[in-house]
Amino acid sequence: MLKHKIAGLLAALILLISATGCTNIRFTTGTGKNRFAVCGNYSISVQAADILISERKYSYEDLFNNEIWSRSVGDMTMEEYLLSDIKTLAGNVIYLNMMAEDMQINLTGDEEARISEYAEDYAKDSGFDKADVEELLKMLLIAEKSFYAMTEDVDTEVSTDEARTISVQYMFFAVNDDVKDRMAENKASEALQKIEDGTDFLTLAEEQSDDSIHSMEFYKGMYDKDFETAAYKLETGQVSSVVETEYGYYIIKCINDNIESDTAKRKSEIVLKRREELFADKFRQLAEKKDILFNEKYLKKIDIGSIKAGSGELNKILLALK
Repeated sequence: MLKHKIAGLLAALILLISATGCTNIRFTTGTGKNRFAVCGNYSISVQAADILISERKYSYEDLFNNEIWSRSVGDMTMEEYLLSDIKTLAGNVIYLNMMAEDMQINLTGDEEARISEYAEDYAKDSGFDKADVEELLKMLLIAEKSFYAMTEDVDTEVSTDEARTISVQYMFFAVNDDVKDRMAENKASEALQKIEDGTDFLTLAEEQSDDSIHSMEFYKGMYDKDFETAAYKLETGQVSSVVETEYGYYIIKCINDNIESDTAKRKSEIVLKRREELFADKFRQLAEKKDILFNEKYLKKIDIGSIKAGSGELNKILLALK
């Protein structure tokens, strides 16, 4: 079975940069009862943490449905993993606001007015207090502005070939305890001959492939390197020879060698990744010097199950504020 390479279960919901940070964590009861995370003069309130947890809970369930809460990540339950994710995000937002002060980055009057409007609507729909929503939105937007200011010199040129997204059909012949390497290769070779003799590719894939999925779109770096190398050599309509990978053998048919709309999106993703890489070292230097203090009492009593999942609206607001 073709395995999609995933760095972790989650991407950051609000700031993609959360993955670049390395927050120094200390637990304390001295943050103040209404503060979730504190560093110097900067802090995230427990009310803001509730909002983040609500929105992150929505993100988890939207991606993996409600069954996600019965799973685990390593030796952590999913609830513990979510809280770890929230701590990282909160710490990074604080660090970025500290950096923004050094760079004299502030919100404009227009941004503050729009935040107030969005916060009012969000508060009505979610039940959270408007002031808490507004405080969080301001910190998130300043954090994002800080991130982009520190990476404004990044190379934004991305070639079409580097970002190219393609669409393929494929059939897979697995190598496992029951099917030896030579047997799988022979099955693949026989299938390829049938294709060359005129058998419909997708029909044959549905009959013989060991994978229930036969079509997909992807970009470079998503899947097995041998599979990708073979697929990217094909032009629309071409069929590969038998491709050997660590999982077994594949035959690939290219349906579209450049999905232009997806390629444009991928270019933006590549530039963002470059920004993250450029930013990471500067960020870590600050994170190594400044501890984030987290509210131990809050973390001990928090019940993820009792917090209503959000709507994904907070992320949409941030996108609208850009």
